[in-house]
Amino acid sequence: MQSKKGMKKGILTGVAAVSRKASEFTANLPCVWWNYQPDAQVCKEDAEVLMLARLAEKFAGKLVQAGTVSQEEADVYAFGFYQMLMLLLNVGTTLLLGAAFGLFLPCVLLNVAYIPIRVSAGGHHADTPFRCYLFSTLLIAGLLGILKWVPIPPAVSLGLLAVSGVVIWIMAPVETENHPLDETERHVYRRRAHAVLIAELAAGLLAVILAREQLAAIVALGLGTECGMRAGPGLGKPPAYAAGCGRRMVWR
Repeated sequence: MQSKKGMKKGILTGVAAVSRKASEFTANLPCVWWNYQPDAQVCKEDAEVLMLARLAEKFAGKLVQAGTVSQEEADVYAFGFYQMLMLLLNVGTTLLLGAAFGLFLPCVLLNVAYIPIRVSAGGHHADTPFRCYLFSTLLIAGLLGILKWVPIPPAVSLGLLAVSGVVIWIMAPVETENHPLDETERHVYRRRAHAVLIAELAAGLLAVILAREQLAAIVALGLGTECGMRAGPGLGKPPAYAAGCGRRMVWR
């Protein structure tokens, strides 16, 4: 009996540690795909209607009851667990879409092409977590539909790479109204975005040279999507607060 209690507490402690890391990491990381970049108050108010948020709060309550975390820290762990659940939901949906379109590997490669530049250069954000999930799902489905049914010749891929490269190079990073960048942060994110952009342009060009048309199209669509995100209010600086927690997190 004692060993079972010890095992349960050990599991809770392990999950709590992961949740705390997830809370810090996601609060300090620009969002991927369309995504939602909230401030502290908006997220808490909006997330209350979400089943995942309520589940996360119950989990945080269990941690408090077990003495694993204090009541004052409960919101931080609830946020971290909520972010973990949202990540699993988004990844699961993405992989299911890839399988449904018969493009599982291209779907993975599309994420590999898009997410690094998105995280570095920023882009438009949805107003709520639900809209984030909805828009992201529709965006991925649309891109997979293009890959499956619309022929993209090398010349088109090259053109998209060139246009996207110029736009992203000039405009990155894009900031949000709530979280503007200072000069140092802007410089850091610009360098990161430029490094990722150069690597992806080189990969796309190599794919064209090697006649890997689908791979070239994937890289071009990834950069083209990020280029399209320039049109909306974007992201630059990671949120200074853990969304929905009302607690200041450390930006690394």
